[in-house]
Amino acid sequence: ETEILPLYMDSAKYCSFLRQLNLYGFRRFCAGADKNAYYHEKFLRGMPWIAGTIQRTKINGKKHRVAGNPDKEPKLHTYSHLGQPASDSPYWKLHTSLASVPASHKKK
Repeated sequence: ETEILPLYMDSAKYCSFLRQLNLYGFRRFCAGADKNAYYHEKFLRGMPWIAGTIQRTKINGKKHRVAGNPDKEPKLHTYSHLGQPASDSPYWKLHTSLASVPASHKKK
């Protein structure tokens, strides 16, 4: 963080970047090998058409940040290297339902 990030952005831009991640619904892993990495259920490798459905949340100042729960975080090690979750993964149902997205919505 202290060696690589300054090569690409100053600290003010990094803070703004983290704020944008939160506003778009990205969550941070709180445990495991991916601890402190960010994820979003609609930001999936190999399925760029889904990312277009991510919406920015409005700021109203009334919401409180919910504590992380490792039991509800995706288990990235269950995904194959091609971006498809293993068939015994709880994310398989999401994957199969999103696979039926019309071809007109998919990247050509």
